[in-house]
Amino acid sequence: MDLRPLLGIISFLQQEEDDEEEDILAILSIIKFVTKNGNTPYRMSLLLKWIMKKSQIRLIREQRRTERIVLPGYAEMVFRYRDIQFAEDYRMGREKFQELLQIIGPALCETFINDGEPVKNKLLLGIWALSTRESFREVANRFELRNRSSAHNMFVKVCSLISDNSQFFIQWPQEENYAQLAAQNSFPDALGFIDGSFIPLIKPKHSGESYFNRKKFYSVTLQAVCTGDQRIIDVSVGYPSLNNNNN
Repeated sequence: MDLRPLLGIISFLQQEEDDEEEDILAILSIIKFVTKNGNTPYRMSLLLKWIMKKSQIRLIREQRRTERIVLPGYAEMVFRYRDIQFAEDYRMGREKFQELLQIIGPALCETFINDGEPVKNKLLLGIWALSTRESFREVANRFELRNRSSAHNMFVKVCSLISDNSQFFIQWPQEENYAQLAAQNSFPDALGFIDGSFIPLIKPKHSGESYFNRKKFYSVTLQAVCTGDQRIIDVSVGYPSLNNNNN
């Protein structure tokens, strides 16, 4: 069998950076098609029609990308916000942001070497993505990144580093501070407030029904305890949401 047409198709499919998984599936489908039907002129003409359709779709995507609305200089503008505006948008004060930057900034620098993006902008992107419901494409546009995968990679790394250093931020109080915390609350001898939230996910392959919650969707449960001044002192996350708050 002449493999040159197949190799040409694979080369064509690999031109687009954002669709790696889709391309792999397409390549596997082509291999299966050629193996089953042979490399005849008629069969290859059907394949060529499919390629042309794929090309048209990619051209439309490229045209849309050239029309993307990018916010030039957004990250630098944020650092000129007033303190109250910064806290409203990023759910934390400027001082806490700088403290977090000092803790995880060096690790962020080691992860993204020579990409030209200031480390403070990477952290800003991660905090923004956590604080809003914007898609990664919108986040990439906001922070002037080339594609959504770059925004997603930065977001995942920021979350991972925050989790790895959570002991600096989430600490159960010492016994000598119990009285001070209880004085903040109207309920006698209460150290704080506890509640849970469902984090949506796709149904797991194993024991999926264990993650089906009372609100009729699949999730894991996050439980948090915070003090009267809104400081989180304990977090538990990952249990199947079939378990209720009593557990």
